[in-house]
Amino acid sequence: MVKIKVSYKNDYELHKVTTRLAPMVKRVKVPKIQKGEYKKAYIELENVHSV
Repeated sequence: MVKIKVSYKNDYELHKVTTRLAPMVKRVKVPKIQKGEYKKAYIELENVHSV
């Protein structure tokens, strides 16, 4: 399993990242409280053989 922390400004950026990693994405966790200029998300990947 691989865990990735993603920083982004708008939701479209997160959507593009998750769609490109879609076959491997197990879970996407977005914290309820987002402070600062950049939002954060945590992506867990499984079955990562090669990218």
